[in-house]
Amino acid sequence: MAGNVIEEKSALRARLEGLRRALSPEDVAVLGGGVHEHLAAQAFFSEARVVALFAAQSFEVPTAPIFEALRRRGARCAYPRVVPGRRELDLLEVRSLDELVAGGRLRLLEPRPSAPLVAPGAVDLILVPGVGFTPRGDRLGRGGGHYDATLARLPRALRVGLAFECSLVPELPVDAHDQRMARVVTERRVLSCPVGAG
Repeated sequence: MAGNVIEEKSALRARLEGLRRALSPEDVAVLGGGVHEHLAAQAFFSEARVVALFAAQSFEVPTAPIFEALRRRGARCAYPRVVPGRRELDLLEVRSLDELVAGGRLRLLEPRPSAPLVAPGAVDLILVPGVGFTPRGDRLGRGGGHYDATLARLPRALRVGLAFECSLVPELPVDAHDQRMARVVTERRVLSCPVGAG
């Protein structure tokens, strides 16, 4: 059974990743603007004081405008950093996007190790990337399990997936350790997923 889930996830990951990567820069900018608009209208976003987010790749929902909006209103922002040999991500405070550097196996932008560590219990809201999501809040990541392990130790953070509509599917194969979202925000809507509330 576990083998089947792994195979199903791998096949879905390839298909959904292809859809995301097929988006043009113009598509990403326009669709990303829709995601930003829906996110900004949510009380959970405007009220959060400590927010964990991620540095988006070129085919993901752009997060730099989200960071700038948060910083303008005085919210603290944390970005994930991969720690070699550990599944959980460190969440480190970032005050300027210039503080992010390319690192890790995927060369994604992340904070320097010397950045201040944000305690897991301090995070109000975590914005989560994903290859795919369902309306129930199930999430398909890249397969490393970093976010699942990290979400499991964030006791009070509202989990919100950011995605384009092309990343939404009716169902995903799930494992016992897979963490669900409380909301999924796309360019068209905000999905409430009570099963992912914590």
